[in-house]
Amino acid sequence: MDSDSTVKLIVRISEKLETIDNRLNTMNETLVRNTVSLEEHIRRTNLLEAAHSELDKKYAPTKERMDKLTFVGALMAGALAMGGAVAGISAAIHRLLGQ
Repeated sequence: MDSDSTVKLIVRISEKLETIDNRLNTMNETLVRNTVSLEEHIRRTNLLEAAHSELDKKYAPTKERMDKLTFVGALMAGALAMGGAVAGISAAIHRLLGQ
């Protein structure tokens, strides 16, 4: 290998190393941006979870009352449906008996 070829090889290797270095720098910049973004996301998530927990504590009694009212409403709807069914059966029996 002559000295001219050696110099060309060294220049090519140097250019390749420069390209690799540029890519690594770009990756580092992206990683830094993504890390900052992730930290901000985690901070906001923690704030929202804390606020949600406070709302759960604040409105727990209201939720319990709503659950009870929903249950009572379902019972009343069932009772009305049963009453309607009984009235319908009673009317059918009266018609069949001709009364």
